[in-house]
Amino acid sequence: MNRVYREPAPLDRNDLERARLERDLPLLREAMISVALSDPDRSWVERQLVVLAGDPDGSVRSIAALALGHLARVHGAIDRELVLPVLNHLLDDSAALGNAENAIDDIAMFAKEAQDSAKRTGLQEP
Repeated sequence: MNRVYREPAPLDRNDLERARLERDLPLLREAMISVALSDPDRSWVERQLVVLAGDPDGSVRSIAALALGHLARVHGAIDRELVLPVLNHLLDDSAALGNAENAIDDIAMFAKEAQDSAKRTGLQEP
């Protein structure tokens, strides 16, 4: 698969909720990234992404993991007790494995308070 970076559309909480309710998967995936990068309420975004990490669609689970890594990088913090078990579970999900690994690496690198938790849960730092 050939991936090309592009700037996410300026989407907000309302777009995320609408996409979730309408099951508009392309919009939902883009809204997850946009909200993770721009919403100032880290805790609210974490809760949304944790729920979406359990979505029936593998692409949604994968992007939820990716967005959790972005959230940790942008805010320099993450609720490790909430997020790391979810990412650890996604390590067994072939659709989300790569992005879950990347998110765990981002948490270890950018969310300083998450490093000790990563060690306790057996997650390896980069």
